[in-house]
Amino acid sequence: MKVYSQPECQITLTISIVGVFYYYYFMNVIMVAEDINKDGSFKQTRGELMCMVSSLAFIKHFYPHFKTTFFVDRFTKEYYKSFGILDLFDEVNDTLLDQKVLIDKNIFWAAGKIMAQRETNGPTLTLDLDFWLFSDIEKLGVFDSDVSCLWVEEINDEYYQRPEVALRNSGLDWNYGWGNHALNVSFLYLKDNDFKNEYCDTAINYMKSKYNKIPKGLPFKEKTKHILFAEQYMLNELVKLKDKQVKVLVDDFYNVEDLNYVSSVGVGLSNCGYYLYHMGNHKEQFVVETEFAKKMIDSFYLTTVSQTNNEKFINVIETLYNN
Repeated sequence: MKVYSQPECQITLTISIVGVFYYYYFMNVIMVAEDINKDGSFKQTRGELMCMVSSLAFIKHFYPHFKTTFFVDRFTKEYYKSFGILDLFDEVNDTLLDQKVLIDKNIFWAAGKIMAQRETNGPTLTLDLDFWLFSDIEKLGVFDSDVSCLWVEEINDEYYQRPEVALRNSGLDWNYGWGNHALNVSFLYLKDNDFKNEYCDTAINYMKSKYNKIPKGLPFKEKTKHILFAEQYMLNELVKLKDKQVKVLVDDFYNVEDLNYVSSVGVGLSNCGYYLYHMGNHKEQFVVETEFAKKMIDSFYLTTVSQTNNEKFINVIETLYNN
């Protein structure tokens, strides 16, 4: 065992403290809203709007030094401005999503989120607009890993494009391990900037390679297979290739015990409701505001106004709640 001299100990301790300081105080938190049709048709339910405002309020409550950036286009900018939501972010980027790119966003509808991650220096935490974060997840060790995400998913033909199909006519000669898992990125923390950039570049290159090569008019589920391949399946393959470690917020949506690069933060489906909520397939309930949706809307409101103290956020969520 090596015995460190006092100067060596001080240097080691200083480097460690600087590392912790950097990843805690220089986190970039990203949210993205793009009107892919560029016609003003983008709309959210009251529940979705309250969900994103509440998440943002809790991020600023627990991590006031995290920088929050909202990526919008010319249509979504005006939409969110009408609710006072733009003023809740540290920065609003209203140029990236209006740039012309050779990506069919009717197929790759989440392309803007990947472009936003590429634009932003790491470490980054990217949240979907329907992801409710209302706890201090730093205490769970979420930011101690190279990558953190919601959960692991198993590849199946219902939701994912198989690599031999996905790469057809792409001109790409990719030979990854092609395992049987993907990482759900509705919540995605990426610590290393170089790895983040490689992930984004890989996904963007794939989406560009399929431009005008995917049939038009596909059902939504068929279209989703393409973006999930680029955004979630390829992330898992790159994680393995680059020997990165992953932490999942929910460890039993798919059993991760046999995946040596994945570890749990100690949360499962039975207790994740104390920390987070992802609308996912529940979105339809928020459209018609079922009893379940009304209960969640009450939760977004009451949890935010009772546990946070930033009047800016509370005023916006109160207005949304009462309309």
